[in-house]
Amino acid sequence: MIPSRKHRRRVGDVVAPKHRSGRDRHNRNAWPPGVRRIVSIILGTWIIVTIGTLGYVLIEHWDVVDALYMTVITLTTVGYGEVRPLSEVGRIFTTLLIVAGVGMLAYAASVVGAFFLDGTFTFFLRRRRLNKRIAKLDQHCIVCGYGRTGRQVVTVLEARGIPFVVIDQIPEKVESLFADGAAAIVGNAHDNEVLEEAGIARAQALIACASDDAENVFITLSARSMRPDLNIVARAEDQASEPKLRRAGAAQVVTPYVFAGDRLVAAAYRPSVIEFFDTHIRGLSGYDIREISVKEGASVENRTLAEIQIRPDFQTTVLAIRRADGTFLPNPSSDARLGPGDTLLGFGPVDKLEQLERTCQ
Repeated sequence: MIPSRKHRRRVGDVVAPKHRSGRDRHNRNAWPPGVRRIVSIILGTWIIVTIGTLGYVLIEHWDVVDALYMTVITLTTVGYGEVRPLSEVGRIFTTLLIVAGVGMLAYAASVVGAFFLDGTFTFFLRRRRLNKRIAKLDQHCIVCGYGRTGRQVVTVLEARGIPFVVIDQIPEKVESLFADGAAAIVGNAHDNEVLEEAGIARAQALIACASDDAENVFITLSARSMRPDLNIVARAEDQASEPKLRRAGAAQVVTPYVFAGDRLVAAAYRPSVIEFFDTHIRGLSGYDIREISVKEGASVENRTLAEIQIRPDFQTTVLAIRRADGTFLPNPSSDARLGPGDTLLGFGPVDKLEQLERTCQ
């Protein structure tokens, strides 16, 4: 079930201190209690100063400057003498003003102390660091949902050194990520503002792995409307949701149970193939399988694999070429010619693949 707008968190919140109430946790516009109290002090002080100034103007018939000065020295209890002799009513008013000033001062001291001691100040520092970190990310992956699937996605991204931002609606999950040094945002991933906060304009991919298929459809729709060129991969709990996710804009849809079934059968009847791909795709042997795009104007454009010396110079085996029109050329021969927009599926040492990628771009 998709939460209503009134239950969504404020965009960009990292995690509020643990003393926040349940109502505050789900209010997008709610400020942390420490900030609200500081704002109340400022407003209260301004109101008391205004009342004091107006009081002296009306009671003692002073000008505004003298009335404001008398109000300030009274509230701060600095011990200066009266600006002018006070009437009996003026002295009563001054007494009440002193009581109000002392009370406000005591309240302000307690609030400021709590601001630094109860985690609110740390909360703001952490959120500021997070915003700066996300602003620096480029070609990163946005992971929407931090359930069982999301945790595994994050583990793989970390292992491969791919930068990422996690979006989840549960503050405790985001807190655990942030404590580990990961970039994470509390919010609803199909909100455009949340996606903007996660840097969707600079992202390379988005993985919608919420536990609810309807939520993933909304996330995909929102992300596709904001970035038509973004590579979006969605998780489908029910296989019947796959066509809906594709119509929403997902480039790839993964159904965990279908994938697990295929994997189990492959492991049973093709164990060596599975072991080979697991070892090399995960980068556990210094080798990798990568997609390498050929950019327009690159030195390899309109040259054959033999002319590029893919095997001798880059120690890379080209498994397939995906043409710009989307067709695949598996196991291409050495006379296969590359064009702009083509994509190589290459297998080789990581450093050589990176060198080849720079050459193709």
